[in-house]
Amino acid sequence: MTPQQLSALKTDINAPGNAAALSGAISTRDGSFIANFYNAAASPVFLVFKTLLGKHDITESSSLDPDGTTARAFDWASPGGYIARSQGERDAFREIFNATDSCRPDLLGVRAGFDDIFSGSGVGAVANRNHIKNVSRRSASRVEKLLATGGNGAAATPATAGFVGPLSGQDVLDALDAS
Repeated sequence: MTPQQLSALKTDINAPGNAAALSGAISTRDGSFIANFYNAAASPVFLVFKTLLGKHDITESSSLDPDGTTARAFDWASPGGYIARSQGERDAFREIFNATDSCRPDLLGVRAGFDDIFSGSGVGAVANRNHIKNVSRRSASRVEKLLATGGNGAAATPATAGFVGPLSGQDVLDALDAS
């Protein structure tokens, strides 16, 4: 963790609401207990972009829109879907994925690339943009939420994880000792 992250964690540990919940662990320097507290899921749900997404996660999975009512899957053949894209767009789709068939949707350029590749109003283009957005985000832990940057954690504006957990007991002790 960076010195700034350690400082932010220390401040949060000592914030009134958290200090009350963690008082015994703070006084005994129980880093593992405090780490478990911060490794729990953020509540309410706070979304961040994944730092790794496999090509098959996009092409072979289904996803739910944030409202939980519309199921999505990668659209190969509808108007605007993958097959209907230009050769340049299909080449760009393949190039987004490195030799490990994965990409980093937490990078703005990768997200913009997907939006450009599947631009337009065809049903397949819209479906693919929505599906890729859905599979590109995940729920954050408390510490990931604390150290996130960018978006507000909502489905439409996930944040970028400034730290990807889990937090260790030693991280907590380092934070408590930070100036």
